[in-house]
Amino acid sequence: MNAIFKISENGLKELQKATLKRTAAIFLPIAIIAILLNYYQNGEQSENLMVILLLIPIIGISGGIGVFIGMKRQKQAFESYTLTINNQEIIREQLNTPTIHLPFSDVQSIDENSKGFSIRSSSSAKDIILIPPQIDDIDKLREMLSRIQPIGGEVEKTFIEKNSNALTIISVGLIFATLASNNKLVVGICGVLVLLLMVYSFYEIQTNKNIDSKTKNTSWFILFVLISITAKIYVVLTS
Repeated sequence: MNAIFKISENGLKELQKATLKRTAAIFLPIAIIAILLNYYQNGEQSENLMVILLLIPIIGISGGIGVFIGMKRQKQAFESYTLTINNQEIIREQLNTPTIHLPFSDVQSIDENSKGFSIRSSSSAKDIILIPPQIDDIDKLREMLSRIQPIGGEVEKTFIEKNSNALTIISVGLIFATLASNNKLVVGICGVLVLLLMVYSFYEIQTNKNIDSKTKNTSWFILFVLISITAKIYVVLTS
């Protein structure tokens, strides 16, 4: 038993479309929050309408550039995705991402849902092989995986996994609220929540083997935000 699977050409386009929709669903609420918080500063309506009007295209252009760079990087990652099943193990290889070797004896579960397959390790919670439904020759893959272990249904997701998009939007709103307000109660509550969410997010990104190294390097920017938030909390609460 030895086979190599890659993402199909049509599947690559489907993945990019899905990513674009998900990015838009997160970016638009964030842009609205940013504009509203600049329009209403310290509970009062801002008189500087020109600044608000300038913010809209700036946020749009910045978001567009970010999406373009992200899509280009993602395309390279999808094109490099390779899943190999030999007589002893399952191997997932992808550009700028740690290779995952999962021996058959270490497979805890194989599950399938609308987002593809997930193969979990019994020895390490971080060794999870994710296989998108756009993989080429999926029927053959399903048959080979079923020989290793019976394929189950969708695994119960954690609260974080179920609400990742909403938590991202909430985190950005909390960041803006902390930086825009000088109210001790608002800054104290929002600031502490932001710190907890961002520390957890940073840890998850850095330890996730399905996230590429460039994204992990970019995530170090979170530390700059953490320092800014901590400084704002200190200044407001000690004033």
